[in-house]
Amino acid sequence: MGRGNVFAEARRQRDQFDMSNELDLLPRDPEFVNHVPNMTVAIGRDVDLDCQVKNVGEYKVGWMKAEDQTVLTLHKRVITHNSRIRVTHDEHRTWTLKIVQVQLEDQGCYMCQINTAVMMKQSGCLNVLVPPDIDSARTTSDVTVSESQNAVLFCKAYGQPVPTITWRKENGKQFIIKDGSTKKKVQEYSGEELHLHKIKRQDMGAFMCIANNGVPPTVSQRVVLNVNFEPTIEIKNQVVGCPVGKEVVLQCSVEAYPNPHNYWQRSTTQGGDHEIIMAPNHSPDFEITNQVSSYRSEMTFKIKRFAKADAGTYTCISTNSLGRKEGTIRLYEIIQQTDAPWISFTESSYSAEEIEETYGQRITHDNKRDPIQNISTKDTYTLNEKSHPDSKQNEKKSRKDRMFANSEPNRGIASWNLILWVIAHFAHVIWNN
Repeated sequence: MGRGNVFAEARRQRDQFDMSNELDLLPRDPEFVNHVPNMTVAIGRDVDLDCQVKNVGEYKVGWMKAEDQTVLTLHKRVITHNSRIRVTHDEHRTWTLKIVQVQLEDQGCYMCQINTAVMMKQSGCLNVLVPPDIDSARTTSDVTVSESQNAVLFCKAYGQPVPTITWRKENGKQFIIKDGSTKKKVQEYSGEELHLHKIKRQDMGAFMCIANNGVPPTVSQRVVLNVNFEPTIEIKNQVVGCPVGKEVVLQCSVEAYPNPHNYWQRSTTQGGDHEIIMAPNHSPDFEITNQVSSYRSEMTFKIKRFAKADAGTYTCISTNSLGRKEGTIRLYEIIQQTDAPWISFTESSYSAEEIEETYGQRITHDNKRDPIQNISTKDTYTLNEKSHPDSKQNEKKSRKDRMFANSEPNRGIASWNLILWVIAHFAHVIWNN
């Protein structure tokens, strides 16, 4: 390269350097560093929207709500009268719009603007989450229908996002719904309308309308379904026996709605008159209770010490606005008998005629041809002491003593012999009939 060319290149580089220095001294246009982010926040919380700008120079940065063009802030100053709006600047290049205790009306898009000749702007949107809330005015209150009728339960809820509605029974049991042309039993059902088909008394109870949209808390409302039907009575034991002096309990199971009026009526064998006894009733002689659970009632009539005068007919009565029902229980006395003595005849036994002569009682044997003969030495008989004659001749008395002489050692064997004899006797009678 010649000497002239070297000097020319040096002058050109110097001119470029001087031009770049002059350009650096000129003011640059502002520009956004990052996009304004979209934000999602639950109602009642605080939220910050950041706008980053460099080369602001003498320009101003402001915030505006996009939907209605409301100016919220300008540089470091709040313009709006909304007391929940704040603005901060980090003295560098970040302007932060702060919204305190966000409300649903704060939802929307917000613009960060720079007041250049041709306005520069960026937008970020705020999504507000609202937990579910059930609209009581548009939700079914308690419902009452007659048995076998249909019913529809409604539940409406608001929230952001829109809540889903789920139906369940409060007691956790399944219930029957009609889905198109089919009926099915389910644990829960989703939808604002719950269609119940041909309702039974077992469907009675509280249904829970549960609204959920993923924003806590989940809310619910209780809808009570009442089913009207006339009383029905079930009695497990319609005939009850009891010995004198013992406790006895009479029971009736009642189902009815509306809740019935339950009471007892008794007619004893001695009195004859119908005595009405209301529940609850407590006295030294008897105790009457009426335990109610939903549409079921358990009526009990407890006699603490049964007497002969208590025997008779007891009637449990249930009545409501739809009808009347009654059930009857007959109470009788069980007569307790004392055990008769066991007599065993050994090898030296006596004839049937001698036994009859001694005890004044004819003894029969399981033999149709001759009921008073062929008495085996292994057979056992039961005699009632009351049938013993009060006065016997001396020879008859000694004869009876001889009969008992060997009876005690064989008492156990004799008892089994008698049991076997009774079984054989009944089998013979059944066979011949």
